[in-house]
Order: sequence, then structure tokens, then C-alpha cells
Amino acid sequence: MTFKQWILQYINEDSPIGDLARDNKVDPKFPDSNSYEELYSYLFSQNASHLCLQSFEKAWQLYKSTATNA
Repeated sequence: MTFKQWILQYINEDSPIGDLARDNKVDPKFPDSNSYEELYSYLFSQNASHLCLQSFEKAWQLYKSTATNA
């Protein structure tokens, strides 16, 4: 499961990770990737806020810690 698919489970959360999930859903160019570098670079290239990048970092750690993605 890619990060893009995985994060959608948080779409209804009222949290920074939920915000990232909603942004992901409405952005057709968001990479469907498992590459940290590709995803971070994309967010950075889109002028993501510092909070967004921090949320991505936290979400990425959670994503990588799940058994199905390890």
C-alpha cells in the first residue's frame, strides 16, 4: 500500500495528519509513491508549510511502523 492510499484512513480526523490526508485526496498530482524523498520533495515544491512538512514526517513514521508496510 502506498503512502497516498494509506493516509486516506485519516481523512476524517481533525488533526494535522487529517489535513494532510484531505490535501492528498484533492491533489491529483500527489505522488502515489512509497519514496520518502519523492513525497517530501513534492510537498516542498508545492510550498508546503512547516506544519505540513512536520505532519508528513509524523505520518511517515507511523506509515513505516505499520506491519503491512514494514
